[in-house]
Amino acid sequence: MRTCLLTLVVLTLIQSMSSAAIIYEPVQYQHRGPDGRYYYFGGRHQAAVDAAEIRAYTFRNVNPSDRPDNFITRSDHLPAVYSDLAPYMNLSVYGFTAVDAANEANASVPRYFRKADLLPAGHPDHHGDWIVPANARPLPTVHVVAPTTQPTPHAIIIIPKNAPQKQPSDVKSASAGQSSDKA
Repeated sequence: MRTCLLTLVVLTLIQSMSSAAIIYEPVQYQHRGPDGRYYYFGGRHQAAVDAAEIRAYTFRNVNPSDRPDNFITRSDHLPAVYSDLAPYMNLSVYGFTAVDAANEANASVPRYFRKADLLPAGHPDHHGDWIVPANARPLPTVHVVAPTTQPTPHAIIIIPKNAPQKQPSDVKSASAGQSSDKA
């Protein structure tokens, strides 16, 4: 009884230590800027958004009494919305909302895939879990297959399907005509 209980405890400990998960990340369109404020972005070019957020952060903290209200930054508390359509610009001035950023983020996700094809596009976590990003694309794999037939050095004989053939009735009538002429 004791050995059975001890083996059960050891097996559960080994199983819990060796188990790792595959985590498919959700689509992300809400981000946190350097000043802690949230902004929305659903495109692919994150470097342009990072530069715009740093610029907006710099303009906000230059002079506390200076509140620029232009097309790049806004002094009100509306969250900034960025898009690949107009990089480096806060598009909430033009009426873009978080829903527009969510739509752009969902449009960049592949629509048809097999989960097994997305696994090579992931990366390991510090816990040993395998993280697959939401916008991961299946990596192309090349399968080299050896040919099943080999070329031969011999001559190739081509036999046509409709070769001319003698009719059996022509052969019989010709042989009958020869025998009647001799009689």
